[in-house]
Amino acid sequence: MLQESKITIWHNRIFILTAFSFVFLFTFNFYSLAQEKLSRAQKKEIVETLCSKLEKLYPIPEIGKKTSLDILKNYEEGKYSNYNFPSEFVQHLNDDLESSSKDGHLGIIYDSAMASELKKEEDTGEKSESYADLTFESERWNNFGFKELKILEGNIGYLDLRTFFSLKYAGETAVAAMNFFSNCNAIIIDLRKNGGGWDDMVTFLASYFINNNDDIIFSITHSTLDNSYFASVPSLYVPGKKLTDIPIVILTSKSTASAAEAFTNIMRFFSKNISIIGETTAGAENPVEHIILFGGYILRIPTWQKIYSYDKSGWEGVGIKPNIEVKSDSALKIAHINLLHQLKKETSDETIKNKYQWYIDGINALNNPISVPGNILQAYNGTYGNRNIYYESDGLYYQYKGRTKRKMFAISNEYFLIEGYDFFRVRFIKNKNKVIGLNEIYDDGNITKLSKE
Repeated sequence: MLQESKITIWHNRIFILTAFSFVFLFTFNFYSLAQEKLSRAQKKEIVETLCSKLEKLYPIPEIGKKTSLDILKNYEEGKYSNYNFPSEFVQHLNDDLESSSKDGHLGIIYDSAMASELKKEEDTGEKSESYADLTFESERWNNFGFKELKILEGNIGYLDLRTFFSLKYAGETAVAAMNFFSNCNAIIIDLRKNGGGWDDMVTFLASYFINNNDDIIFSITHSTLDNSYFASVPSLYVPGKKLTDIPIVILTSKSTASAAEAFTNIMRFFSKNISIIGETTAGAENPVEHIILFGGYILRIPTWQKIYSYDKSGWEGVGIKPNIEVKSDSALKIAHINLLHQLKKETSDETIKNKYQWYIDGINALNNPISVPGNILQAYNGTYGNRNIYYESDGLYYQYKGRTKRKMFAISNEYFLIEGYDFFRVRFIKNKNKVIGLNEIYDDGNITKLSKE
């Protein structure tokens, strides 16, 4: 008899292991355990239990059945008979599981410690330490995924987020990050190397960027494992300033997966200012559970089926397509320049427009430097008051009062950006094609005029 269904709003209930963590677990455990050969009976039990779980628990029944039949057929035809060591046996099983199901979440790992905890929980009915508890220390060394925070030209915030770690441990870090960006004109959230994480962090961060009320439910999913339900909802309160009125860009790649896709999907439906730049994401939508197959062998299987969502389409197997599709390694540069153009267009203040154009010119000079003929560059060589301009084989250099020489990048034949100085530029002055001086033009509109000696 099925247990009574219930709605549980428990944000730590669902977690999604990142692809990078999965590879690490797989590699670490197989190289750390003694490579004892599997018997034929052991392999048979693993395969039969695996296929039984697939047919009973996989949230899309036709895929679970097909994958089960494919694995059984391979086994009966002797495909795995020569793979007797745990690592090679499981590796080939995993290859076939992904090939048949097209699901990157589905797989087998060997982890005796995790299996022991799962067995204890199964026997006693008491919940053991969560995966967040077990991985807290290693994730702390990674600042819980908050890899880099900085302010780009134009007062545009940049967040490189590598995982959505459990709010239980990463909450304070998340709040500090969001408050760091509270005065920004726009924000870029880089998920190109983010393979997943916890739903509670997804909904918490998303809540900073959306105007929400207690009527919003992102999704409701049903567990094929224990017949429970899970509702994904936004936070009604976030510490600090909400960022609902500024442009937000999310950067994606083919490695953007699971919880990172969930965040992207929520943002594209609930934030009025969102755009996505990069590559179509991995298409790993369904959250997972871990189930013992045999000994230390654990099946990592999606067991949650979406029964309600604001987005009817979903992204399992197809991914999320960006608004602007570019190679992932170009996405940041394109996002930054696009935001500067957008912000310039949206203001009517000419002073602010000029400020944004200042940054646009500088970024274009760095990203796409124009080629100035050598004879023109050579003519700029010389002393200008207490400034020196040097012509060298790789271009021009600027030096102030004998200090560090800095590379110059051409905005035009006469107008140059100085490496490391974003607050002024140099424009050379000519009279009848002869260089007679330079102007140092500052971002506040002031100009310092210097004659060539």
